[in-house]
Amino acid sequence: MTTDVVNIYGQIDNLSEVVLGIGNYNNVFGLLTLEEDNLSMKLLSELLIPNIVELILEYSSEHLFTLAIKNTDKYIGVKSETSLNHVNGKVLYTCISDTKTYFSINYSSIDRVSRSNIFSGALYSLFTIVDGIKSYVSWKFNGLPYSDLILFLPLSWYGHDTCENKTGLITLVENLNQLRFKGYTNEQWCKNIKHVIHCNDEQRCGNCLGYCDDDLHICKLDDNNNFICESTIINTTNDQTNYTWLAVLLTIIIILFLWWALS
Repeated sequence: MTTDVVNIYGQIDNLSEVVLGIGNYNNVFGLLTLEEDNLSMKLLSELLIPNIVELILEYSSEHLFTLAIKNTDKYIGVKSETSLNHVNGKVLYTCISDTKTYFSINYSSIDRVSRSNIFSGALYSLFTIVDGIKSYVSWKFNGLPYSDLILFLPLSWYGHDTCENKTGLITLVENLNQLRFKGYTNEQWCKNIKHVIHCNDEQRCGNCLGYCDDDLHICKLDDNNNFICESTIINTTNDQTNYTWLAVLLTIIIILFLWWALS
């Protein structure tokens, strides 16, 4: 099990205030900043609090979502730029936009099946549709060419030790700068599943939150608060059978009522 953890775990609800960052499976190394209208990931040691971008995560239909910049009428959007370091010569970078851009998950470090909620601290890459074409999203990082994998972190969470609710950007940054920090997006996770971490490449769902061997299964909590693989295919056979019998019963009742009324 991972011993050095600086992360927050759990699903992020609609309209949550979040920041975006970079890191590995269970550690956060930097956050998204805005300087002179330029978005860029900065290492925690280089961060200036006023430059960190606070966002509102809003879910839409079909696992789409938007990222609004808090207390403004601006959004995270995308623009194409020439890059000699990219195989296609062009990179779709994030930028500040006046209009909503709808993003979707291209890669997730915790599952191969789309969920209705994004999970905090997991690795994701995003895509969006530009001129009818699926395009992958990149983020500038400390002057380097580009980076695709990002983390979502909420600005309200529950601390590992006391399960006390913590809020605010300054409090989050202070905790991320600790050698070890663990939080949860909801109180239930904090109280009942303190063992949770994200799986790395060699691990599977069970002792950690990650991939299932079957691509049609998803890693979920069971009744004992353990992570198990569960099928995403909904079995509607029993429901359909129940509805059929209900319809037959109602038909019989109507016939009996009409027979009684007319007799």
